[in-house]
Amino acid sequence: MTYTRSRQSHIWLFAVVMLSLAVVMTSCSSSSVEPASSSVEPASSSVEPASSSVEPTARIRLSGSYAEYSSVEELAAAADVIVVATAGDTAHRAVEGDPANPGSGIPMVYREFSVDDILFDPNGYIEGATFYVSLFDTDKLIVDEQSDIKSGQRLLLFLDRVSADEVPAIRPLKQVFSPLSSDNGVFDVNDANEVTARSPAVTSLRKGESIQDKQPVVGSDGEERPTATSDVFSASLEQVREVITTASP
Repeated sequence: MTYTRSRQSHIWLFAVVMLSLAVVMTSCSSSSVEPASSSVEPASSSVEPASSSVEPTARIRLSGSYAEYSSVEELAAAADVIVVATAGDTAHRAVEGDPANPGSGIPMVYREFSVDDILFDPNGYIEGATFYVSLFDTDKLIVDEQSDIKSGQRLLLFLDRVSADEVPAIRPLKQVFSPLSSDNGVFDVNDANEVTARSPAVTSLRKGESIQDKQPVVGSDGEERPTATSDVFSASLEQVREVITTASP
């Protein structure tokens, strides 16, 4: 199966899934059982009631190897689409994997997004007011590189296009994308149009800058804004737009 840039790591992740499942199955089958004792305790008249608390099926923890983008400029140069959008509900669930091996794969969800502002889409991949983003199914998986996305959140997304030829599981949907390197391509956007990186990998607007010498956040009124913490990258949407204009191929 062929994967696009941001999805190549799924091949490695798939191996982790299979290994994790094997470990879980092994641990279940080899659970420590005390050998029968030769001394038999007399039956107790007090019988402990069966516990009503049943452990739910454990989620599998994934850890992937991703390309890392340290600046908005690098993200813009790699993305197929850059858009500000508002998250909606989950529209579809599927298991992505090798069609020749239907018993294997990675659980995914596809969340609908409504378009607020298209910053870069030279090939016209986004048609209409909505599109879908492919995300790991966190009901079944624990993925440290992917933070929660909730309905109503407004996000700046650097996206890789996903085609049905590459991922047949998306065929019920059209216009499906995945964030570049998971959280690396996801930024929160507040009411003042200030964007904040979700990934600590992002440290600057342009390649080669450091978080210490980054440009201050400048609001729409021209005033500089203080950032929440010194180690979280943030900028105004207009600053990001300017970088995208010069960095996108």
